[in-house]
Amino acid sequence: MFGLAGALFVLTQFLQFNLGYSALQAGVRMLVIAAAIAVTAPLSSVVVRAAGTKLTTAAGLLLIAAGLWQVSGASVAWTFTSMLPGTILTGVGAGLVMPAVSGSVMGSLPRGDTGVGAAANGVFIQVGSALGVAVIGSLLSTRYQDRMTAALAPYHLPLAIENTILGSIGGALGVAARVGGTTGHLLAHVARSAFISGADLGLLTAAAVALVGCVLALAVLPASPSADAGPAADARAARRPARGDHRTDPRA
Repeated sequence: MFGLAGALFVLTQFLQFNLGYSALQAGVRMLVIAAAIAVTAPLSSVVVRAAGTKLTTAAGLLLIAAGLWQVSGASVAWTFTSMLPGTILTGVGAGLVMPAVSGSVMGSLPRGDTGVGAAANGVFIQVGSALGVAVIGSLLSTRYQDRMTAALAPYHLPLAIENTILGSIGGALGVAARVGGTTGHLLAHVARSAFISGADLGLLTAAAVALVGCVLALAVLPASPSADAGPAADARAARRPARGDHRTDPRA
């Protein structure tokens, strides 16, 4: 979720500020990830039965890392089709990971604790998403401001205009549109280049986090839920005679 939420945050801005799509048009194009998840998620249980939870989760995280690595190479010249391979890989990986992990959590708990497990799983999803947006967004913003500060240093712009440009790429593009001409075009190009540099840094970081998750899954995740927990264990426990239950012969 760290990589997925962070990628959604960055790529929607890329579509709007670099390719010029409206917010609605950008949202519609990001449905590619949702579609990939929707197609892959029902197949996750089949893959888990065939390969086990560990390999399914590791494979999904590896696909997410590969997808994020692909889109981390974005440039000003990219189009929507340029980012399609990475977004599809990310969606497919998420579709494998999320059901497998949720099933592993639920399957490893006694029936009476499944509510707690579901709540804990939901908390980790929300925390991972929030951290992804915060960390990747911070990396993007810091790189963007550093690049733009260096580019604007020789021109000694008024403080209000400089703050607007440094505040966000949207502000920089607004100033460029008002200035117009060659100067406005140059400012817009520099701002887009700085934004994409920050976006690439954030997405590369997200890819690294997903890759570390893949290694951890291979190292510590059980191949399948524990045989000593879950509904099956509850059923076995119900059939097992309690201690001290000495049955007598009804004929005695």
